[in-house]
Amino acid sequence: MKTKATVILAVMMTFIYSNISAAVTPRALEEVIYDPEDSIRIEILLKQGIAQPKGTNLQIFFAQQFLGLPYVARTLEANYIQSPQTAYEQLIINTRELDCTTFVETVSNLTITALQGKTTFADYCQNLIRMRYQKGIINGYASRNHYYSTAIDNMQRLGIAKELKPTDCPRVKARRYQHINYMTTHTQQYPALAAPGGDKHLPAIRKAEEIISRQQTYIPLSELGKSQEELSCIEDGDILALVTDKPGLDVAHVVIAQWGKDGMLHFIHASSLRHKVVEEPLTLLQYQQQQKQLGVRVVKLLIVESQISGKKHSHKSDALERIKNQQYSNPLPTQNPI
Repeated sequence: MKTKATVILAVMMTFIYSNISAAVTPRALEEVIYDPEDSIRIEILLKQGIAQPKGTNLQIFFAQQFLGLPYVARTLEANYIQSPQTAYEQLIINTRELDCTTFVETVSNLTITALQGKTTFADYCQNLIRMRYQKGIINGYASRNHYYSTAIDNMQRLGIAKELKPTDCPRVKARRYQHINYMTTHTQQYPALAAPGGDKHLPAIRKAEEIISRQQTYIPLSELGKSQEELSCIEDGDILALVTDKPGLDVAHVVIAQWGKDGMLHFIHASSLRHKVVEEPLTLLQYQQQQKQLGVRVVKLLIVESQISGKKHSHKSDALERIKNQQYSNPLPTQNPI
């Protein structure tokens, strides 16, 4: 776990090597945990993304920049693992090691920030807080979107994403109700909850679980072997949340959709099985059959769709304009370390 001094030293090095914007405030320097390599990579990628030709699918572009990076689980839990009794929630950015969630989160946040025309690490941090935390505020461990259903709700509330429903796509035909309680019934798997005093987080976690314990709709396995034309509601760059029937869980894995040269649906992901970020050689259907999963929920970043050549959707353009014009009166919300 880095100390504040380490973080500030890291920031100084980053200023030297990548000329980070002065928009990064002193308070932000103390609160964000990262390595100089992370800030340098983020700023380089943002500038590259903005320079891409019109019509480039930035989700795919950014996803491919991370190919080969190692899969490492629980990078966001580092402070709770190293200092379980004194740790509190901080914004952690690690672009050197990724799990499935942080990979999709990183790629999507790069896309959003680039489409805002912004290129600084501070800009990226501002957007990441809004994406990772409920209501865009770091307010303790429980304020993080631990379940992907919560993350989807948060993105939809921000107006930057939409989950496909049966009215959007006829392939979304499966329905299921799942009682979500995995975290609160498996506390020993979560360092922050297993630590002495960790039970203080449980009421808020339970509340989040209650909110997402509801009927979900998704595209079942029986539809996933179809051609790109038949599954046209899934496009390159869409976020796919892989539905599981594991008791207490909503989603087992998150990936980025990519149609293959074979005409079948594949994906890019941080793979625990392959130990790195890969363009998955298996089709989505083959992968889910092996993992005994149920199907996928499809989440579209509205701003990605507005970039795709030949697509004219006024509501998507409105969403892009709203995001481009978003103003932040408080660039990095103050933490309340509960």
